[in-house]
Amino acid sequence: MLFLAVNPPDEHISVEKLAERQEVSTTYLSKILTKLVKSGMIESVSGANGGYKLKSGWEELSLLDVIKAIEGLTPIFDYFFKEVPFLR
Repeated sequence: MLFLAVNPPDEHISVEKLAERQEVSTTYLSKILTKLVKSGMIESVSGANGGYKLKSGWEELSLLDVIKAIEGLTPIFDYFFKEVPFLR
């Protein structure tokens, strides 16, 4: 998300470039990016000049939003965030 945030808003970054930059496999990163696309945080474009970029409004996202999109809320997170009001 941070790498996408520092790139020009009209530029799509390929999964290969993102994976190389983060030193992870493209397969692993593709699974994460798919979850972020489904959550509406990023968009994907197919084709030779395709890739990923942040959707508008990304400035309002929190780290918790990103964690929820990727991991979901496990019971321990669910309890913690219900019981700690300032984290809601």
